[in-house]
Amino acid sequence: MQVSANTFSAALPFLALLVVGLAFPLFGGGYWGVIATRACVYWVLVSGLNLVVGFGGQIAIGWVALLTLGAYTTSVLVAGTVTPALPPYLALAIAAVVGAIFGLIVGYRRCGCAPSISPSRRSASPPS
Repeated sequence: MQVSANTFSAALPFLALLVVGLAFPLFGGGYWGVIATRACVYWVLVSGLNLVVGFGGQIAIGWVALLTLGAYTTSVLVAGTVTPALPPYLALAIAAVVGAIFGLIVGYRRCGCAPSISPSRRSASPPS
């Protein structure tokens, strides 16, 4: 598969934001670090909203609860108040796993047939 120069130039700003977003938990401190970290979190939030509403055509905001759960898990693990402080990237990986597990639980409980958070996908009959 050949990647054209036009595709690469269109993806370049997003790749630059990704690199900056991944580097800020390590190097960003103080006021500008907080602002940039919040901008990256909002970027993830808007990208998820674009996928759900724009491509999926659904107005469902249940996924925001999972984003919030991941953010809270990351902040607790990095702060070191409940457990010993963990490195930021390890905390992000653990938060992703916690969010995925809760997403599967919520999706299965809601639908009864397949992992989904969509409110319009309900099973007419329970699984056998």
